[in-house]
Amino acid sequence: INAEYMGVHLPAGLQMCQWTLLYDSRIDGATPSAFHQAIDNKGPTIVVLSADQQTFGGFASADWHSAGGYRPAPGSFLFFIQDQGLDMFPLSSPGHAMYCAADKGPAFGGGHDLCIWDTGGAVCYTNLTGTYYSNPKNSTPFCNSKLKFTLSQMQVFGHQ
Repeated sequence: INAEYMGVHLPAGLQMCQWTLLYDSRIDGATPSAFHQAIDNKGPTIVVLSADQQTFGGFASADWHSAGGYRPAPGSFLFFIQDQGLDMFPLSSPGHAMYCAADKGPAFGGGHDLCIWDTGGAVCYTNLTGTYYSNPKNSTPFCNSKLKFTLSQMQVFGHQ
């Protein structure tokens, strides 16, 4: 996947932004500290994940940080890429759009709907808990409803 592909699916105000790669887990290191060093306070981001031969992730409309706690981020969404295109999972609870903490990578949603490196370990999971809507048009559940998965690669794009 590339930034141009994702750019057309973002909110209208962000479609014209030039998206650039800020972080790649294979290059920068696959740890929460490497993620936060590269991403914190950089503005809206697109988080693209590869795992189990699938591509999925989320758009965060607010900055990531390491201080801990939920962050409101209206307009954020999760996505799952299939052969027929991009399935979006829109935000239903803006106050819990993102969870920021030094011992985690990106975490979307209360509960968390999508979490990378929970509590500093290698645990990554999806669990659509209601912060992000499941798309009724979607014939395949988000990430095939796998609760835990092994991350192959994470790339995070920011805009200039």
